Amino acid sequence: MNNSWYDILFMKLLRKNPSLLLEQCKRSKEIMEDISTKQYEIVRQFMKMLQSRSPLYLVKYLKSLGKNNAAYFFRIQSQTHRNMLSDLRQIRKMRKEKKIKKLSDYVEKIMSQYYVKKTNRVMCWKFEFINEVYNILALALSDQYYAPNKFNVDEPSALLDLLKLPIDKTKDITPFVFGDRSTYQEGTDQDIEGRKFRKLLTHFELRIRFAKFHIEKCYLYHQVASKHLSQGHYDECCFYARLSIKESRECNNALWNFLSIMLIVKANAVQYKVERTKEALDMAVDILEHINSPELNKFIDLCLHCNEEEYLLRLLAISSRISKTSKASSAYKNDE
Repeated sequence: MNNSWYDILFMKLLRKNPSLLLEQCKRSKEIMEDISTKQYEIVRQFMKMLQSRSPLYLVKYLKSLGKNNAAYFFRIQSQTHRNMLSDLRQIRKMRKEKKIKKLSDYVEKIMSQYYVKKTNRVMCWKFEFINEVYNILALALSDQYYAPNKFNVDEPSALLDLLKLPIDKTKDITPFVFGDRSTYQEGTDQDIEGRKFRKLLTHFELRIRFAKFHIEKCYLYHQVASKHLSQGHYDECCFYARLSIKESRECNNALWNFLSIMLIVKANAVQYKVERTKEALDMAVDILEHINSPELNKFIDLCLHCNEEEYLLRLLAISSRISKTSKASSAYKNDE
């Protein structure tokens, strides 16, 4: 109403004002009293209509709407910042305790459910936070590669033991059943691990589609390659590991490049591809020139030595086999 309330108060008091309603004017007194009352009721009715359309609490709310929005945004921003610091402390603690599996699951949980929905306006340091989280995870994964104090290089499975890979991992072949749809879906409903793997694969592929940063794509490709390696899909593992290497070069991250190369080394070592394993290890040696880590250098040197021993054993086995066949053929000719 602003300053109109003066007029409304004047009309309210005018109904019983003795200066207007004179006792001497008997005819005009009733007329003036009736007019002033009716006009005040009209004004009062319109005032209630205006108040119902725009109540006082709404006016007050609209006046303070900007302040309320700013205060709410500040609370969300402050809470997000506190969550970032808390998660970083938790991630560093897990790395210090060497809980690699738990750390990997925790990083995937927070990065795929909470922080992926936050905008740069809410997370002022979003890129720096993502970079820090994935770099800590890469450091934790690289801590797994170390040279044991007492390690026998002469064993046939020395390289697999060094890479912590199973020596013989046989998978049950799904029997083919004509007309059964599960045959074409890579496993039956009883294959819980297979269903879990396909679900994770779909989840990572969806995240790759919407990933903005190269280091995030590098991490996602590495995870997909790691899952394929655990399922025995070695060609797919090498394919996604090369994609991860490509993304790591885009973001100039040598550590993720090294981790992706190690997946290729594992895939080739499990298949006993000695020459390809050596090529991948040579790539790792080139990458380690940009990483100041004596422990990783020692580990790769030991891997090269194990691979060389395996190569020599294979040559000896082939030469002995050739000599046996040649002796058998010569003996057969002599008998003839």
